[in-house]
Amino acid sequence: MTHSPPVPCGLPPEMIREAAQEIAKMLDYTPATDLRKLVKRLGGKITEPTEQDENSASIIVDAEEKSFTINLQPDLFPLRERFYIAHELGHLFLHSRMEENLTAPCCGSCVQSQAELEAELEADMFARAFLMPTDAWEEAKKLYGTNSIQLAAHFMVPEPLAWQRLQLEAKAKAPAAMKEAS
Repeated sequence: MTHSPPVPCGLPPEMIREAAQEIAKMLDYTPATDLRKLVKRLGGKITEPTEQDENSASIIVDAEEKSFTINLQPDLFPLRERFYIAHELGHLFLHSRMEENLTAPCCGSCVQSQAELEAELEADMFARAFLMPTDAWEEAKKLYGTNSIQLAAHFMVPEPLAWQRLQLEAKAKAPAAMKEAS
C-alpha cells in the first residue's frame, strides 16, 4: 500500500483556527479531555514507533480501513504529547480525505518539500486552536491575566504555546493602539 505525504489545504490561518475550534466543539473537547480516548473514539489508535523511528511523530491514515494510527515518541512529557496528538489530528482533519492513504511524518522535523512544510505549519495552527479555543482562552485570561504559566496549566499545553499566543495577541493589538494614538 502506498501512502502520500500531506498536501497543504491552503486555507488562510483564520479559517484553519475556526475549523479547529468547530471540530473541538463537535467532539466535545475541553482542556480536561483525554486525547488518547478521543483518538480511540474517532476510530484511531496511538502507538510508539520502533527504535529506528524513535525520534518521529506521525500519522498514518488507512483509507481502505477508514482508520488512522498516530505514532508518538516513547516517554514524551504529557503536555508535549497532547500537542503532538492535536497536531496529528490537524493532519487528519486538514489533509486527509479518508479516500486516500496519508503519511504525515515527524511534526516538521524531516519535511522534504515546501508543500510538506506548509502542511506541518497548518497542522501546528490547528493544534494550537484546537487545544486553546478562543472563547475558552478569553475566559481563562479573565482568571489568569497574561500569566503564561497559569494559562498553559489551564489548557494543559506546554508553556511556550501559551506564551506565543500572548505574544501574537500583543502584536495584533499594537497597530490598533498606534492608530488610536494618532
